[in-house]
Amino acid sequence: MDNIWTKINCEVPQYFNTLAEKYSMKFLKVTLLKTAIVAEKFILLISIDRFSADVDYIMRDKTSEIIIYSCGNFFAERYDSADRTNLVEGNTAENMVINNLIIISNGLQSKWSKVLHGDIEWINDFKHSIWFSECRLNQTEKNIISKHI
Repeated sequence: MDNIWTKINCEVPQYFNTLAEKYSMKFLKVTLLKTAIVAEKFILLISIDRFSADVDYIMRDKTSEIIIYSCGNFFAERYDSADRTNLVEGNTAENMVINNLIIISNGLQSKWSKVLHGDIEWINDFKHSIWFSECRLNQTEKNIISKHI
């Protein structure tokens, strides 16, 4: 079923292409509303919602268990006006989601490059922040993602 949200999810690679090329990542469509940006040791999971987009960080722990950190708000605390460039005009739901994707992509590159290089030291700060949250994948998502991390 095609709608503006599934269309936007199909377009996620265009908003993160610079990031993916710079950090040797690839794209993987996980569900109609989720796209993974796959690195060697972690995945950034981009989720599309009605009026926003979000990012989760997925990795394996020391026991090879998949861990999902819902860290979008934690990352967003550092985003600033420099990350809000080249936004699309208009106050539609579609434009709001697209602008979220642009800000996330810009912000990750400008404020969280260590994360994109594979550094995990930030996780300790995240665990002690007001934003700390872990989430779970459903079985379909887990089956797809577990093959790539």
